[in-house]
Amino acid sequence: VYINLYGATPYFVWAYSKVYQEHPDWALINEQGQPDKDYWGDFGTNRLGAIRVRMIDMCPQVKGWQDYVAATSARIAKDTGANGIYLDTMNLIRHCYDTKHKHYEYPAMAAEPLLKKIVAAVRAVNPQTIVDIEAPCSDYLMQFIDGYLIKNFERDLKTYQEVFDNYSLYFVRFVVPEVKCFAHGPNFADGARRSFFNAVGYNWSDMQDVKDQETGRVITVAEQLDYLAAVGGLFKENGDAFSSLQPECLVPTLKENLFANYFPAGAKALYTLYNKNDAVLTGPAIKTKPGSGYHCVELLYDNEAGLDSKTGIVSM
Repeated sequence: VYINLYGATPYFVWAYSKVYQEHPDWALINEQGQPDKDYWGDFGTNRLGAIRVRMIDMCPQVKGWQDYVAATSARIAKDTGANGIYLDTMNLIRHCYDTKHKHYEYPAMAAEPLLKKIVAAVRAVNPQTIVDIEAPCSDYLMQFIDGYLIKNFERDLKTYQEVFDNYSLYFVRFVVPEVKCFAHGPNFADGARRSFFNAVGYNWSDMQDVKDQETGRVITVAEQLDYLAAVGGLFKENGDAFSSLQPECLVPTLKENLFANYFPAGAKALYTLYNKNDAVLTGPAIKTKPGSGYHCVELLYDNEAGLDSKTGIVSM
């Protein structure tokens, strides 16, 4: 069983928490010389009345705060027996105007020592502890973690999906395959396909019926769950290929606007295909290794695919 904790975020604390009451000097100070407030307001109601949220940002450059976050993460891991911890907003390190703090030349430089302290603390509890973070923002930091949220196509960044999605590719997934990622936020019709194509996890908590913008068809919640379950099962059954450290993106295909990624595993080879045309494609699709003794299967729906053993051409 994998328990992924929403860990001690290196970002903010409750304004009435013990740590803030004891260490207001750790707060991130804004340009007005005041502790920086975050998520400060009334967000809906429950049976007790208004849900009042009062958070204060802490300065991730302060050594005392770094040590506290690391120790708290270790305590949570030890007390719960969790084998994974997730650090939200890991790289959201803004400028602090408190002249009493010992700041780095650039705020972002605090990310490395903060992350290293947390990783060392939780792995002192369990050397196998998985450490996931929100978007790494830098490939340099990826050497210290096991996984991350990738947020290239957040659902509220509509322009990104329309302008920067020619290939539906998460390039970093193929550049650094040792570190696992899962897509956060893209709408289902695009996001689920893109995640499958890249062989990455998919985070989509706002489940509701959605319209496929390409076909106009409504995709029900039940259909979405069935699709995600099928893809998840396929990933599990073929984990040897999808966890390969030698994946290749955008391998050649035999159709225009048909894109393919390649995942090797011994005598088995998996390809994920994404048809970016406005019509169903038939006929020759990709060229793989020729030879007898091979067969080709479309795995998601378990359909036999045509394979010419002499040329290695696979047809849909």
